[in-house]
Amino acid sequence: MRSYKELRADDAAPGTQSSYRITVRQLEALVRLSEAMARVHCDTSIKIAYVREVGEGVVPWARL
Repeated sequence: MRSYKELRADDAAPGTQSSYRITVRQLEALVRLSEAMARVHCDTSIKIAYVREVGEGVVPWARL
């Protein structure tokens, strides 16, 4: 959620033209893919490393 808030704050800052707009649907996709990464690693919880891996490798719009 912190990353989502930071992305939205960057978009809302006056005078900025951010190309990193993220929607709720995209956030949900990021969460689902991160859950899948946890399952692949036989982990019961989502780790920050999984979210970052998804953000960097699979979902390039998610600047984490």
